[in-house]
Amino acid sequence: PARIYTDVVRGLPAIVTILIIGQGFARIGREIFGPSPFPLGILALSLIAGAYIGEILRSGIQSVERGHMESCRALSMSHG
Repeated sequence: PARIYTDVVRGLPAIVTILIIGQGFARIGREIFGPSPFPLGILALSLIAGAYIGEILRSGIQSVERGHMESCRALSMSHG
């Protein structure tokens, strides 16, 4: 699910994500938050930022080479 979320949100331009949240959930947002558009904007920007941060963390984890894992095991370190 995280990979699908990241691929979908990163694949869409930020303005499209903001419009989907702003127009698609406007009625629900008005019922919950009142007439203020700021909570939906915060939600949209949080989704975008979360996808970008998730992509950065994924690339950092994948950049660890096999040789580093073997050297950690040689020093009696656990996988974690």
